Amino acid sequence: MLVTLFVLALAPQVPNQNPKATTPAVRAIVEAAATRNHESRPGRMRADAETEIALVQRRVSGRREVVAVQQEASTIGWISDSLVEQRITGYRSEQVGMSYATTRIYRAGWVVPLLAGDRIRLRLPNPAGVSKVEKAIDPVVRPLRRLLAEPETVATVHPLARDARRYYEYPRVDTLTERMPNGDSVDVLRIAVARREDVPPGSSVFEGDVDVDARTMLLVRLRGRVSIVSGYLLKVRDALSDQVRIVGFMDMWNGPERDGLRLPDVERLDILSGGLAGETGELLRFVTRFRGQQVRDRGAQSPDGAAAEPVQYRVTYAPMSQQASYDDWMLPLGSATRIAQTQPVDDLYPDRLQPDGPPQVTFRARDQYDVFRFNKIEGFYTGLSASWYARDLAPGLAATGTAGYAWSEETWRGYLAAALRRPSWRANVGFGRLLDITNDFRSPFDSGSVWFPLLWSSDSYDYVDRHVARAAVERQLTPQGTSVRLEAGVMRDAETVDSRRRGLLFGPFIPNRVVDAGRYARVVATMEWNPDVQADITRERYGGTIRYELGTGDLDYQRTEASLITRYDAGHVVLIGRAYGGMLTGTPPTQQLFEIGGTNNLPGYDYKAFAGDRAWIARGTAQYALPYLRSPFPFIAGFVVPAIAPELNFGIQTGMAWASDDQARAAVRRLGDTVDEVTGQPIIDPNTGEPVPVSVPTDKLRATASLGVRVLSGAVYLGFALPIDATRDTRRNLRFVFGFGRQL
Repeated sequence: MLVTLFVLALAPQVPNQNPKATTPAVRAIVEAAATRNHESRPGRMRADAETEIALVQRRVSGRREVVAVQQEASTIGWISDSLVEQRITGYRSEQVGMSYATTRIYRAGWVVPLLAGDRIRLRLPNPAGVSKVEKAIDPVVRPLRRLLAEPETVATVHPLARDARRYYEYPRVDTLTERMPNGDSVDVLRIAVARREDVPPGSSVFEGDVDVDARTMLLVRLRGRVSIVSGYLLKVRDALSDQVRIVGFMDMWNGPERDGLRLPDVERLDILSGGLAGETGELLRFVTRFRGQQVRDRGAQSPDGAAAEPVQYRVTYAPMSQQASYDDWMLPLGSATRIAQTQPVDDLYPDRLQPDGPPQVTFRARDQYDVFRFNKIEGFYTGLSASWYARDLAPGLAATGTAGYAWSEETWRGYLAAALRRPSWRANVGFGRLLDITNDFRSPFDSGSVWFPLLWSSDSYDYVDRHVARAAVERQLTPQGTSVRLEAGVMRDAETVDSRRRGLLFGPFIPNRVVDAGRYARVVATMEWNPDVQADITRERYGGTIRYELGTGDLDYQRTEASLITRYDAGHVVLIGRAYGGMLTGTPPTQQLFEIGGTNNLPGYDYKAFAGDRAWIARGTAQYALPYLRSPFPFIAGFVVPAIAPELNFGIQTGMAWASDDQARAAVRRLGDTVDEVTGQPIIDPNTGEPVPVSVPTDKLRATASLGVRVLSGAVYLGFALPIDATRDTRRNLRFVFGFGRQL
């Protein structure tokens, strides 16, 4: 108690002259806190933990949206400084696209069973308890595993470790009242932690803030980033690859004091991946909540040499059937991620990821599509992206450019833009030559396919060669992402020619549709309402878009479209509704027509079988998750097959696309003819002697029903679709449907 009074008396007197120096007063506080927390650690404890792992992707607009969520339950056993036993007892997931089962990829280290100690163990690459087969082949596959999923780390030196003086400086101590996750308030001493300049390369260190209870000196919170100190060669590599060797960004809380102890309550670990040229950044977010904590042995203080002893992790898995049937979840799937989204940790990001600082150049691409793709128009396309951020020179100003070559088309394409960003609005100007997609009613994450055209000759898109020069301003109206956007510019559309007939297997490609060429000025106004509901499958709410486009010049038209999407969880059944509609007036260009039919819109009919200057589509889906194969399949050496997680899926799709006048009917006819896949020649209608149009107006209401199964946590759909309207012979039109994402 006397020590506590002493350090509290010193705290207000801490000078702040040298931002990296540790004064004697601060040193006394740190050493008192370190001693108190080391002495208070239990010798043995047990707890139940629930971790939610979210994969977050960043859209070009800057918004972050959740595309995959996995949740696992486990029991944690901790024995002094020697052993951590973790048993996975429950697992479930949901995702837009196929992703890894992260609970097995990272194996261990996303749960810290005790925040007080000499070392923090994060992202352990080689936990104990693996099979003999894994151990035998581990020396061979470990480098590959680390490259793909597990960058090697070492134990991180705790900022209150007994040997922390060799690694850290403590610039200041502040006093404040902190609000804990459970709503309680506590008076804390906030100790700032900075890495020393002479830390040996290869060391894993913490930089940030440590909060200790001002009354008891017990640890309350750790908030900061964990990084590996690079040697000279690694610094050169990191600079060239635009990477920072960050282990993770952590915000971890102990719970209320109980019997002289504070035990873990809520832990968050953000892992930012990406940074190589052509690789977009992704965020893996781990949020863990503890309950049922039991201290079984108060233990005794370990000897001074214990800091260097490695802690063994033993990770085991309950049978898959047991994991799938687990139902004692603390929070609904996605809730922990939504809470974390409101508590950003961007201020912990390293200098090159911050909005302030000296000007910076990076080669990180906005999207993989900018630097590598394969399609029927370009064949292989390879490119390079570069961005310049003014930062302190002109806050919020940035310029980006991408350029590349289409090898089969023998054409250069690229785009150059500059943007100015403020907290609630963003303005940009740009010009370039793009290969735009003309498909209608797409997901905001659908920027084109890369691997399916190359491997399976499946390129279900139509393209227009478009030269653009435009300026736009976007304003965010709500924190949830509701925004309005206004764009104006000049365009030149040109027809494209198929350069490739097939990819590596199967084929041929569906021919690209005819484009009406011309120069025109264009104005676009867009309002998005909760736009992430289209991609964030964990949200139970509404979202939509309204878009108006005006073109004048060689192409003279007005185009309006709207969408509404909603999701509702009714017990074990998930109901999803989608509605789209559009209207085109003026002299309709072929590339502005509305086209429906195929996997996403009216499955059971041919790809874009119908077209017109008016269209609407309504889709309703009911999904039921089967209680089988809900856990990921373990493989060897840390690799894993994602959970099959089958879901029954029943859907009804209905809609129309019609031509309102002769000009619209002529535009639909200009889309082209249906061709024979083998010869490439137009197919002739035996009744009329004329080529069969590739698309026609629906004339009457069209409807299809689909029944299938989703696997890999909803990422892949396999099923059958059948037209159920009165206009087709349903006996001959039962079709197999295969697709990615949640668009059916």
